[in-house]
Formats: sequence, structure tokens, C-alpha cells
Amino acid sequence: MKHFVVTLPIINKEINQQVRPDHLAYMVALEEKGQIFAKGRFVDGSGGMVIYRAETIEEAEELATRDPYVIHGARSCEIREWFIVEKGREYE
Repeated sequence: MKHFVVTLPIINKEINQQVRPDHLAYMVALEEKGQIFAKGRFVDGSGGMVIYRAETIEEAEELATRDPYVIHGARSCEIREWFIVEKGREYE
């Protein structure tokens, strides 16, 4: 399983507030399926980040673009594969 970092900068604060409950419900559903490694907001209020677990970048893109924040234009998203270096694991 690979990890993909998705940054979600706010582009419309009003829509962001309206869609927040739907976004949170979406995050809970994906967490229950084990598809989220970590998530959280940026302290400066500019947006947030989600680290998805997925097999491919296409799968991660599908998860990210189904987020209500993205669907409704409250936030944009940028997706990057993230290689986690763990103890005893070599860099690729």
C-alpha cells in the first residue's frame, strides 16, 4: 500500500464552512475503511492535508476529488506520492 499526500488549500471560505459537515463525514467513512493514514488542518487556517492509503495515484486522485470540499469548489487539491522512511527500511 502506498501513501499519497493531498494538500487542500481553501479557495472559498463561505462554501468551505457550508460543506464542512459533509467533508468530516467523508473523512470518517474513509478512516473506517482504513484509507486514511493521517489528516488535519493547518494552524494558519489556510486549509489542511490528508494522507491517503491507496494502491495507485489514480485511486488516490479518486478519493481526493470525491471530497465534498473539492466537489463544491471550497478547496483545490494537490496530490503527491509520499515515501515513508521507516526504521530498518532503505531509501528507494
